[in-house]
Amino acid sequence: MAVKTGETPVLFDCEPPKPRIEAVPVVDMNASNSWAEFAALFCETREAHADHERAKSELKGLMPEDAKEAMGHGIRAKPQNQARSVSIWSRWRLAMHRSSESVAAIATALAKAQTELCNPEKAMVGTVYINRSDSPQSFRYASLSSGLDIVRKALGGQQIAIAQTTDIDGANGMVNLTTILLHTSVEWISSDWPVCQLSETSAPAGWARR
Repeated sequence: MAVKTGETPVLFDCEPPKPRIEAVPVVDMNASNSWAEFAALFCETREAHADHERAKSELKGLMPEDAKEAMGHGIRAKPQNQARSVSIWSRWRLAMHRSSESVAAIATALAKAQTELCNPEKAMVGTVYINRSDSPQSFRYASLSSGLDIVRKALGGQQIAIAQTTDIDGANGMVNLTTILLHTSVEWISSDWPVCQLSETSAPAGWARR
């Protein structure tokens, strides 16, 4: 009826198509903070991603054809089908970071804190014996506490606090350590790290905190 009368057809129960916007050949995104944040993250992780994919491919090739599952050095691999598609996973996958939706403020604070970091003084002296018959060899080193003092002072000066908690992964029998950097802007960054098996909870857990 609309065609016969010359009226413009009307769409029911749907939005009309939006007019096509002509593409602009080049757009300068230097003024976008979000673009800068993710561009830096892309550049930082690009090489690591390539290494990860290369290692995964090599691990697949090393797996024996008659094996139902291969494991070693924290990696487990299992064929998925007859086409030799292999599923690879790692118990170290827990060591990954999480963060608040925005990290602009804490990233700026961390950048400033890094300019204040310095190497601790090697004020301690250690002695080692290569063999019982050899003369002892001495060396100088920095204490762990002196390094922690420098880090705490630098982060605290930029209003960044550190919090650490432990968690038990009963399914895998692991003790996990969570480290969180908290900024006064309410932004945060955290990282989980699988420390050790439950049977080794004394010394490794303490060192992981440090």
